[in-house]
Amino acid sequence: MEVRWKIILISDFLTKLFYVIEGLRWTEFEMPHVVIVVPSLKSTKNGNFYTVDRIGNYLTDNGYTCLLVDPKSFSSKEEFQLFVETEGVDLVFGIHAYKSGCIFQDAGSGISVPYILMLGGTDINEYSKDPAQLEVMTKAVDGARHLVVFGTTMLLKTKELWPCYPSEHIKEIKQAVIVKPSLFSLFDYLTSNHLIKTSASSTLKIFLLVGGVRPVKDPVYLFDIFSEWHKQDDSVFLIVVGPKVDLQYCEEVFSPAVDSAYGVIYISELPLADVHAAIKESFALVNSSKSEGMSLAILEAMKLKTLVFVRDIPGNHDLVEDGYNGIVFNTPFEFHQKALSVLNNPDHRKKLISQGFEYVTKNHNPDDEQQAYLSFVHESLQC
Repeated sequence: MEVRWKIILISDFLTKLFYVIEGLRWTEFEMPHVVIVVPSLKSTKNGNFYTVDRIGNYLTDNGYTCLLVDPKSFSSKEEFQLFVETEGVDLVFGIHAYKSGCIFQDAGSGISVPYILMLGGTDINEYSKDPAQLEVMTKAVDGARHLVVFGTTMLLKTKELWPCYPSEHIKEIKQAVIVKPSLFSLFDYLTSNHLIKTSASSTLKIFLLVGGVRPVKDPVYLFDIFSEWHKQDDSVFLIVVGPKVDLQYCEEVFSPAVDSAYGVIYISELPLADVHAAIKESFALVNSSKSEGMSLAILEAMKLKTLVFVRDIPGNHDLVEDGYNGIVFNTPFEFHQKALSVLNNPDHRKKLISQGFEYVTKNHNPDDEQQAYLSFVHESLQC
């Protein structure tokens, strides 16, 4: 007798349905079923969204059926449980221990099917600092059949926060990277929108920062040093690309800082393929975040053979070894000194880029990620 599964991926990135549905009812097909859940940043497509997108595609390509649902669409865990029962769901896959965890807490008395909880980064790095939010996450973690983390730093932090959770139920799965740059030209965009005056793209030194604009990404960290540098060399630019996620922060901090800085340009959200093209065209990608789980933008830059400069934080150390496959900096001043050094040593830059490409190709392969999730989901369903 054929076994059929229904899995939920709970997600706040409610921008894609991985399967055909009629209202809230599944269309019936003679094949396995799956549903997924993840928290929403107002339909913002960030690194976690693209990770969910890949997972959903892996599952659907292998016979599962996936539905992406937003935890905010359920007023209580009881309402979510009713949905699970009505739809005949076999497994729930939630992303972000707090945002998805809100409908998982006290799972022992609520959710009747097993669930996997993927830790996103900001949940364990930032939300864990708030006692009330940590309590919600702890209840969600306690009821999870398995936890998924992206790297060693997240694994160690998870064990520190929840030392009683069985280590054998924590699975480290490195994020894969898939890049498909479009024909978008960042230089043409900048000139056509009168954001730069130069007529020679070859003379530009563009440092690109990619990510949703919010405090944890700390996009203004290097504004002062770039402003001073641009005054000395007007071919140097820092370009920030990404949606305004925290509107209060943008209004009070980010936008005024952009307006007062020299050589700093802000571009709102671009399609992913255009972002890939912009990364490929840039001199380097910059990450100045205060904390990271695993930055997909760093992986994308390495895959696109673009040099990476990253702030000295634990999550970035999982990906970048200073002087080997990228540059790590502790302060804006150190960033400037190391950037000047690379600019004056093209051979060293080529070596860093080459080793970054080799690293990401070896360690963040989509085939490996697909096999890991398929095995993991199968194991979870068989328990």
